[in-house]
Amino acid sequence: SDGLMMTNAEGTGMILDASEGLVVCDRETVPNALGNVTIIVGNTFEVPATILYVHPMQNFAIIRYDPSLVSLETEPDVTRFEMEESEVPLEPGSQCVFAGYTAQMNLVTQKCTVTMIDRFVPLIMSNPRFIAKNQVFVHIDKLVSNLGGVLMDDDKRAQ
Repeated sequence: SDGLMMTNAEGTGMILDASEGLVVCDRETVPNALGNVTIIVGNTFEVPATILYVHPMQNFAIIRYDPSLVSLETEPDVTRFEMEESEVPLEPGSQCVFAGYTAQMNLVTQKCTVTMIDRFVPLIMSNPRFIAKNQVFVHIDKLVSNLGGVLMDDDKRAQ
């Protein structure tokens, strides 16, 4: 099982290209290139997906769903907006908005403050498995328990 600690995983992702059905997520959500993937769009419906790419060194994976099965423009319960990357880097004291899902799959948005940015020091694992390197932790004040999400500025630009 390629050093995996579990047989299934849950997490959040962001749609990169709705017309192509491309989604990016972290490697805790999609830990390797073999497996069955189902995405839940807007907490309303499930769509099968395939794993296209799992980066061997960085902490991301790309999956694809069939865009003909999803009509984001006509789904009344799906909040959709185009996201750009912010040019302002996060630093201690930065104000941002977290958007993500709780373990109960409830969407949560919350204003928060960056308290610290720290380098990631991996623990030595007993089983061989992916360990992200050259990563940083962004510490946030009063963040609710979640499965992951995105930090963005008030103009909905990813940070």
